[in-house]
Amino acid sequence: MTSSIDNSKFVYLIQPEFVVGVTPNRAKIGFSRKNDYRRELRSQYGKGTRIIRTAGCSSNVFKLEEKIKERFNKNYKLIKGKEGFEGDEKDMIKDFNDVVDNYIPEDEEVEVEEVEEVEEE
Repeated sequence: MTSSIDNSKFVYLIQPEFVVGVTPNRAKIGFSRKNDYRRELRSQYGKGTRIIRTAGCSSNVFKLEEKIKERFNKNYKLIKGKEGFEGDEKDMIKDFNDVVDNYIPEDEEVEVEEVEEVEEE
């Protein structure tokens, strides 16, 4: 079964408006299940919220967010709640991208294309 990206599920890395320009190298991770996630993020965290990275998710967005949190908890200082971190922004972007790019859900089937054998002459 091949899955396509559901445009209503996203994980994100943002800098909420109240820290933009005040406390650099602070970011929040999270997820959204809304199509217009930009509007949702800006209404929830302020119009000046900086959206650093987002990624669509074709499977369980909760599990992907947990994987990102695990990586961030290992590499960065937790500063607020369970999702606010402090660290080098470039490193946080690399870790976010790495987790997203290498995420393989345990419960998702992967379709493998069968190749016909070719007889040699």
